[in-house]
Amino acid sequence: VDCARRRSDLRPNREARRASAMGLSIAAFVAEYAAMLFLVVIGNGTAMGVAEIPGLRLQEALAFGLATVALMYAVVQYSGGHMNCAVTLAVMIAGHCSRRVGLANICGQLLGGISGAALLCIIFPPGQDASGMLGANTVRSGYSLSNVLIAETVMTLFMVFVYLEVMCSPKSIASRAQACAAVGFTVFLGHCAVAPVDGCSANPSRSLGIAALAWARYGVWEPMRDLWIFWVGPLLGALAAAGLHSMLQQCVEEAPDMAKHDSGASNAEWGDSPVMHIPTASPRDGSAAPSTPARSERTPVDAPTLRAVLDRQGRDIKGFPNHAVSAANFSSETSGSICSSAIRMGSVL
Repeated sequence: VDCARRRSDLRPNREARRASAMGLSIAAFVAEYAAMLFLVVIGNGTAMGVAEIPGLRLQEALAFGLATVALMYAVVQYSGGHMNCAVTLAVMIAGHCSRRVGLANICGQLLGGISGAALLCIIFPPGQDASGMLGANTVRSGYSLSNVLIAETVMTLFMVFVYLEVMCSPKSIASRAQACAAVGFTVFLGHCAVAPVDGCSANPSRSLGIAALAWARYGVWEPMRDLWIFWVGPLLGALAAAGLHSMLQQCVEEAPDMAKHDSGASNAEWGDSPVMHIPTASPRDGSAAPSTPARSERTPVDAPTLRAVLDRQGRDIKGFPNHAVSAANFSSETSGSICSSAIRMGSVL
């Protein structure tokens, strides 16, 4: 009887978790769909207007970079702001994204890319498309397939590596608010570097829809012929970025932290466990504030308790959803700043 009661008690929790996971997947799908649609319209729309015009390639690079920054800030809380199936693959391999959310992201990206390309066909008449193929990625004249494959692999490695380090690494929590801008800069720099080679894809989700609609509208076969390069290269770069990120994280976990904390305290005094020390806040009734206890006498607060306190204030200690951040990997400086902010905001502690 007790076992049956326990199972009946656990069943609602399991159903609630399933419903929560399903809701998260739907939100990720919708967010990635909308973000990819807007990215294609803004980025490729700019390429269709300024293609082959000397001196305006910088405008195309800025359009892709700034659109990435704006859209990442808009959808990062729902899907992680991937907008690229190469990024999603790397994040999944690195263990920062569940398979359910990852598949929802990829489906939303592919459909968003196709929808964005279709919308461009409606916005631009055929005679006003300066590129003649919706700004699709192809092997440019004077470059070989090997040149393009290496360029796509290296640029994707660069972009995805920066994404993993600024968005997923526990060491970057203190600067997480500027992470979307850093990722946008990588997109801008990538287009500045290899746009003359192939238009700089580094994004299979975007290249697929553009190539398919360019073939359907103009009968241009080159984007479809070269499409495999813009899938193989970025996916190879994503695998390399995930491996590099995992190797760095492993090195950080194994190497002893020799950094000194405030007042010259060493790790031997503070310890490497996720226990954080919070000084006593001043009372609000006007009475004299108690004296600050010595470091060894301060009340330790474990990570789950601190997480609950920050959640009540509307803050998330992880920064963004779907990116697993271990509280045990927090640096003492980051922990101290979070605790101080919690106290200043009126923490119940």
